[in-house]
Amino acid sequence: MWARRSDSNGMISRYVLGVLLFAMALVVIAVRGPLLAVAFYAFLITAQLEMYLALRRASLQPCMWACMLFAALIYPFYLWKGLPGVVTLFVVLSTVNLVWAIFLPQRKYLDIMASMLLMIYPVWPLFLLILISQMGSGKVSTIALGIAVFSPVVTDIFAYFVGRYFGRHKLSPLISPKKTLEGALGGLVLSSLIISIAGWFVFRYYTQEVEYYHYIVLGFLCSIFAQAGDLTASAIKRFSGIKDFGNVLLGHGGVLDRIDSILLGAVAVYGYFSLFII
Repeated sequence: MWARRSDSNGMISRYVLGVLLFAMALVVIAVRGPLLAVAFYAFLITAQLEMYLALRRASLQPCMWACMLFAALIYPFYLWKGLPGVVTLFVVLSTVNLVWAIFLPQRKYLDIMASMLLMIYPVWPLFLLILISQMGSGKVSTIALGIAVFSPVVTDIFAYFVGRYFGRHKLSPLISPKKTLEGALGGLVLSSLIISIAGWFVFRYYTQEVEYYHYIVLGFLCSIFAQAGDLTASAIKRFSGIKDFGNVLLGHGGVLDRIDSILLGAVAVYGYFSLFII
């Protein structure tokens, strides 16, 4: 996404798809309610299966049933007991995952670690989007969700085009050889600028519940985490020996391929709003 590519038309079509997904996300954000829960589970279960298959391609054997049970119950437990209920569920199933190895001697240490990874990623970052949708007032949560989704998309788009035309230095050749330092910096600077400009209009005409300087910090922070999320997904795919997590989007990869930057971007937004705004 940040480098020179011969198949530029294919990459542009991917970003068009990303914009369309972003537009769909805005509709879900606006409607919320049951639609948000349905969208959450559609993305969660699909992404969880893609991650499981990627780990299996790496010859690992994560405890699938415990991980999928956590994914299936995380939202009902949140509605039932709130965040403490989700943490309790996570601790119990993580313990089950560790103890399960006793009854399956063929499981190796790396299999247990793979199970723990599958318990955390992508479940927790996606769940944070649910928490973001319910933090503060309706206007504050809308702003937080908008930044969590919009900033990574804008970062990816600008990073790709800056890297394509000005990229010279490899950012992380062992993980993703086509990503460039110039692309990463271009995505960071331009995305932060756009979030800051959009934040000014939001502060001026929508609500002043979030001070303007927060938009400047959030634009910078979310862009960094979004690019880290992209690299994280690339590292997992390289480890698993796959190009894409799936093909559910008909030639444009899997769900994880399209939301990898949003996942860690959500972590940044939730953490910042929880610590400094709410």
